[in-house]
Order: sequence, then C-alpha cells, then structure tokens
Amino acid sequence: MKIEEKLPVATVTQVRSEPPANAPEAAKSGPSQATRPGDTVSLSTDAAKLNKASEAIQQLPDIRAERVAEIKKEVDAGHYKVEARAVAEKMLMSMSKGVMV
Repeated sequence: MKIEEKLPVATVTQVRSEPPANAPEAAKSGPSQATRPGDTVSLSTDAAKLNKASEAIQQLPDIRAERVAEIKKEVDAGHYKVEARAVAEKMLMSMSKGVMV
C-alpha cells in the first residue's frame, strides 16, 4: 500500500499547538500559574532524605570486593560449601515474589 498524500509540516504543528476542543477553559487560555517563570518546587524533608539515600546507594559498588576475596580464599582452600537446598529455597522465594536474584 502506498500513501500519496503528504501533509505540510505547518499543518501538523498548528494542530499540535491548539488545545483539544473539549479541554477546560484554563487550558485554552494559555500557560497556567504553575508554568510561569519564577515558580519553585520544594521537597519535604522526608523526600529530601530519600533522595539523599538514593544517591548514596547509587555510589555503592555492585561487587563487594572484600566478600569476593573471602569466598575465593575458601574456594581455593576447599572449604567453601554450597547448600543446594538453601540456594533452591532462595530461588523459589524470589520467584514467588517476582524478584530476580
């Protein structure tokens, strides 16, 4: 199927800039109070703490080098044992919660 008719870009731009016919009067009258320059947003102290904690978590390494070194020593010495049942239980629990380990 081939479409021959091409709409001019100006027509598309004009349609996008107009509010829908069923839009509330406030939307038709132009920018609202919330979009005018000089508006500010302030976060609650809880939100600020959560943001700070999130940033701190992002800075943590994905791999704990100390723990890796410890396990490697145990493997090299032949002392590291994996309990298959415990691994299977954790896998099943994470799958039932929808969490990937």
